[in-house]
Amino acid sequence: MNSEILDFVFPKLDNPTLKTARLVCSQWGNIGAVHLATRTYFNTSHMLPFDRSGTLPPFNKNLVKRVQVSFCSCKIPENNLLMKMQHDIMTKNFVSFCTQINKITEVLSVCINANFSMVPLMRSLCILDFPNMTELTLSEPEIPEEAILPNKFCTFPSRPNLMKLNVNLARENSPFGQVLQKLVDSAPNLLVLIISGNQTPSLAECKMLQVLKFRGTYKPEGEIMFSMNKLNGMLVAVKDTLVELVLQMDGVGGNFITGGQSYGADDKFSLPKMPLLTILTVIEVGVFTIENEWSSETVPMLKDLCLRSKRRFGVISCLSSLQSPHDCVESLDILGAETPDAIKYIKLTFPNMNKLEVGIVCPDFTDVNKCKNFKRRIEAFDKLERLELLKITISGINRFLYSLILLECISKINATILLRLQFTQSAYVDTFTQPAFETILELCKAMNKVTIEGLGLIPPIAKEVNNSIKSNNIPVNIIPKKIYGNIKIFHNGEFYDI
Repeated sequence: MNSEILDFVFPKLDNPTLKTARLVCSQWGNIGAVHLATRTYFNTSHMLPFDRSGTLPPFNKNLVKRVQVSFCSCKIPENNLLMKMQHDIMTKNFVSFCTQINKITEVLSVCINANFSMVPLMRSLCILDFPNMTELTLSEPEIPEEAILPNKFCTFPSRPNLMKLNVNLARENSPFGQVLQKLVDSAPNLLVLIISGNQTPSLAECKMLQVLKFRGTYKPEGEIMFSMNKLNGMLVAVKDTLVELVLQMDGVGGNFITGGQSYGADDKFSLPKMPLLTILTVIEVGVFTIENEWSSETVPMLKDLCLRSKRRFGVISCLSSLQSPHDCVESLDILGAETPDAIKYIKLTFPNMNKLEVGIVCPDFTDVNKCKNFKRRIEAFDKLERLELLKITISGINRFLYSLILLECISKINATILLRLQFTQSAYVDTFTQPAFETILELCKAMNKVTIEGLGLIPPIAKEVNNSIKSNNIPVNIIPKKIYGNIKIFHNGEFYDI
């Protein structure tokens, strides 16, 4: 068959159908591989032998445009001989495999763990230039200090086509950190840099960097696990070219600092002047401060702003510090405690803002004062005259009937509303009836889209109501989540396991 016909038909097939079509003949297999390689990863774990041959099987080189070396992300049990054998085979043949894909691969993703020898990976990065590689991802959960030695590495070859680098390391003193600096220096045309794991490399050679995403961590007692001075230096080096900046902090083990505790930073951090910045995301604004001199004059291009905090009043204090109006900001995302109280700052600071996303924790509506305060804060959204789109996420709903109060308040807002209601497991103590769901659906008609999800939803009732939703074209999506444990409910004369 004419190859031009196959090139016209194959892009229209889904992945399973395309994989089946490749089995027809060698011509279909080769042409199909070219199209399949643009939308799927070639995963090395699928090619590992199940015997003791010690070699990798042959593979179609048309498939290796996007390669994922993920076998080494699995911990190797001592008693799993097959996995250990496959691990040893891949380690032994890793350089040979990389040599075969060197001129072809455009996207490479490698996950490393303590069981994987760093020598083959470093040797491949040092001696092979991967001339067509545009994206590189390296993930290292944790590598022992002795697994990598600084005097073993030479300078990496220049990779002018590398546009995106994503490095996820386990800790600040990771022995792989020195490799990150070499990778950054070897990519003069780097556009996107994503760093997780408290690493703060020098970006002096990144003359074209447009997107920087930094993710750090801190200990439960509030001690920051990286240097604020070095982070300041990173941003100063790329402040004139940066278009999007994401700064995120996570607590070790899922812990977050609340109240007025100190983060133990070595120096104060503040954002430098970045004239081209259009998108800014700051998660945990108590760490990454925005000082008063950061104004619309110093960031004239800023259009999208996201501020989030687990600390009480963290977002409000940040908004209050932005005293000068930011006329260009059109989209604002604020998630944190008491964020609805920040409406007055929003109206003054972002006069042209028309898209707003907020996160709210559901209060205890049995308290009359809390109920009145919540309604007052929701009504404040109507004071934003230019508001066109409002996204609201309400979490921690521990009573099913609370959603009736929530929907009644929010439905009065004069804007396009996308609402997400997140129920907790304790919502099961309520009496769930289909008429109650029907009442909720009536209130949802005033909104553009409502998502109801969480552990507080009973799957059998959700299934019944979903049928009503489809038949009446109501903009509601119900997502029940299974609770694991010996829990039963009674519905329509039957007991159901939850």
